[in-house]
Amino acid sequence: MLPPSIRRLALADVDDDALRHLARHGESHLVERKVKPPEPPKFGAAAAAFANTLGGWILLGVANNGDAVGWTGPGRADLQSYLGQLLRKQVDPVPPYVAEMRELDGKPVGVMRVFESADTPHVVRGSGAVYVRTPQGKEPTPLDDHRSLLEFAQRGDMAEQKARARLTTLPAVGYVFGTPDTEFDPPDFHGFHYVARAAPLTVTPAFRDWPMTKAAADQCGMLADQMLPTVSVPWGREGPRVDPFGRAVAVMVSQGVGDMRNDEAVVMADSGGVVGAALRRSVGKTDQVVLPISSMLDEQIRPLARVVTDLLVAAEAYGRALLDFWVITPSEVVADDDQERRVEFLHAAGELSIPADQAEVEALAASWYRELQRTLGIVRFER
Repeated sequence: MLPPSIRRLALADVDDDALRHLARHGESHLVERKVKPPEPPKFGAAAAAFANTLGGWILLGVANNGDAVGWTGPGRADLQSYLGQLLRKQVDPVPPYVAEMRELDGKPVGVMRVFESADTPHVVRGSGAVYVRTPQGKEPTPLDDHRSLLEFAQRGDMAEQKARARLTTLPAVGYVFGTPDTEFDPPDFHGFHYVARAAPLTVTPAFRDWPMTKAAADQCGMLADQMLPTVSVPWGREGPRVDPFGRAVAVMVSQGVGDMRNDEAVVMADSGGVVGAALRRSVGKTDQVVLPISSMLDEQIRPLARVVTDLLVAAEAYGRALLDFWVITPSEVVADDDQERRVEFLHAAGELSIPADQAEVEALAASWYRELQRTLGIVRFER
């Protein structure tokens, strides 16, 4: 019998013995074996059924008797991205999952871990069917009970509300970033604060543990370091400085930029279900400061959008995520569009399904930019 802990097991912890046990176990409401990904929409139905129920495992390149027959895989693309491309065409929203190529009895097999999702129902495109797994049957079962369907929809709505609340209520997130929607003030810093945050609707077991690991601190430090270019000034560069917050971690890098001023980059992850990053650009003590609208997309919005999506992937926070972007300004700031507009802060929001490809991240950044421009009265419409 499959150990109950397998539901909470991360893919990274599945060794050769555990993989062999999964293959030999046989198909059930937690395991499905396929020689290769089945034709649409069957693959999407299988993944959606696991996500709508208790989660589970899909093994590719394993026969019905449990023998490894091998599967050549997706070619040049990694398995995570390849399966994501398949699922985007078959399921809405894409279920939270993680996948890797492994070797079993000397043959390549694909191992896909689908997580129990809070973002239900996952609907098969085209038919609109909602599938579940039942203990009595190994195949995905279409849901035909209206009450259960409403419960799935309510679960998804609640997950979105909880994700939105996590952005503003987790103490470490509020303390580190101090965005206007929290009870915390921004850090004492004379300049512009650019902040991007993300909250996945499904907080996977791996995400709950990841912020407390050295790997998380190292990843946050690397991303913070990459956000600030090195400048040759007498007081130079400091960090990465690691600040633990119970079940969260924040890492800061500081870079001198001249006139005894520093820029800062901060990256954080909170086990409660939020990741975030901030760029702080210092300004001199002048009477008037100009908000750099024209350069913001390339210099702040795109880099921060990439950092938070990279963090979600590193934490295995797959599935749909809510993201937002803040600009917090010095009190005397004006926009740089030749009009005297006083600006205290700007806000934009959006969502992505993780893993997201580069084009999707770019599209999110562009939508944030247009939203900020509209807030300032610079009309930019969506296509």
